[in-house]
Amino acid sequence: MQAEKGRADPAVDFRFLIHKLDYCQEKRVAMKQLIINPKLCTNCHICELACSFKHSQQFTLAYSRVRTILHPETEITVPEICLQCIDAACMQACPSGAIYVDDEIGAVRVNYKKCVGCLSCVAACPFGNMFHDPNSPGYVFKCDLCVGDPVCARFCPTGALVYVDAQKLTGSQEIVLEEEEEEPVPAG
Repeated sequence: MQAEKGRADPAVDFRFLIHKLDYCQEKRVAMKQLIINPKLCTNCHICELACSFKHSQQFTLAYSRVRTILHPETEITVPEICLQCIDAACMQACPSGAIYVDDEIGAVRVNYKKCVGCLSCVAACPFGNMFHDPNSPGYVFKCDLCVGDPVCARFCPTGALVYVDAQKLTGSQEIVLEEEEEEPVPAG
């Protein structure tokens, strides 16, 4: 399912979304999902720059939690973002319990007061969406959905990134977007 080491294939299996919906209904989490339509991505990097500035007050791709990747087989550029897995490998690998699911927004987040900087989470993420800062040893970062208002989606000029309610994710594993008839793929 991976196109290259550390990067997910653009034809992502939708089963994780159904599992996430079940979890959120069980926990009564008001959940939204960040969705990508790769056909609308122009590789402008605005999502990356907005993310970087939001989190580091710098316009540098190195601190972005979203990365745009050109998939050579399809020649489609796809923004890749943490899938916010409920049973996340990064969370399971964390020896200090610093990685947790924020029940308010359904995002997998890092509690920096508990993080010991071992980087186990970075190695564990099968999608390569957990990052570490080479200038700050032991500092890890990942998409936290901007605590419920992702700037990448807000500033995407083409609508390639959208943040939709869980109710728009149907049991038939299709994404229902009023403005779009093509089927976007989940971020990651």
